[in-house]
Amino acid sequence: MKNVNIVTILCLLTVSMFAQIQNGNFEVDGNSNLNSWIDFCGGGTGVADAPPTLNSGDWCLQLTAGNTQSCMYGYLVQPLNAAQNGQVWRLRAWARLDSVYTPWTPAALSMAYEFTGGMFNIQKATTDTTSNKYWTALELIDTIQIPSNHVPIVLLDAGLTGGPALGISYFDMVSAERIDSAVHVTNVITPESFQVYPNPVKQQFTITLPSVLTAHTTGTIQLINTHGQVVLNRKFDTMTGTTQIIDTSCLTKGVYYMRINTNNAFWTKTISVQ
Repeated sequence: MKNVNIVTILCLLTVSMFAQIQNGNFEVDGNSNLNSWIDFCGGGTGVADAPPTLNSGDWCLQLTAGNTQSCMYGYLVQPLNAAQNGQVWRLRAWARLDSVYTPWTPAALSMAYEFTGGMFNIQKATTDTTSNKYWTALELIDTIQIPSNHVPIVLLDAGLTGGPALGISYFDMVSAERIDSAVHVTNVITPESFQVYPNPVKQQFTITLPSVLTAHTTGTIQLINTHGQVVLNRKFDTMTGTTQIIDTSCLTKGVYYMRINTNNAFWTKTISVQ
């Protein structure tokens, strides 16, 4: 049985293309494909599903959670051969849990290394804390610090349950990119950089853009429903202010993905309209 320690999490919510990850969207030429990934215990398969965002394709990874007497279910890994100690890397993915099952340990995107015979040391992990059927964007930033003669790996963990193969997790759009210097980490815009209140929302909510964007920045704020439809699209320009009031009175109750777009990046938060 594999032993996994999940340590302090750092949750950011952005998505990029698949910089250093091979086949991060689990499909090739429109067909399901798990090539480039190492599947422990055979718990992974491709299914026709995808997050409600651009470039997500038609397929994602379905990964079984739980454990059995002979093998721990729920790990897919890929070596990050380009990474070296002291470098700062950013991992991104989308994830969700099966709405029927709630694993004891949620699904996670992790930076890790294999230290012996399929056993992993988790260096840092970020988890899907939604514990429900809605896709959630995950991101973590970490400085590579592993023993010599080991290779960093990106590890997708479906979570643990109290019995054999009870839970199901889903992953898509997995990516990794190097950040040249740890100095950049202090300037990274995270979801927490955007102040959104109130949430849950009844009639309207206010979003305050982070100070990093106060130098002339333009973009859009979108609300996307769980079917992937854009139901609101608001332009912003930080030259005219960093606070936006969004009217939701015309929206039906439910969960929406708020996407803040600029010229070279976007960030995602979840909004609940009541």
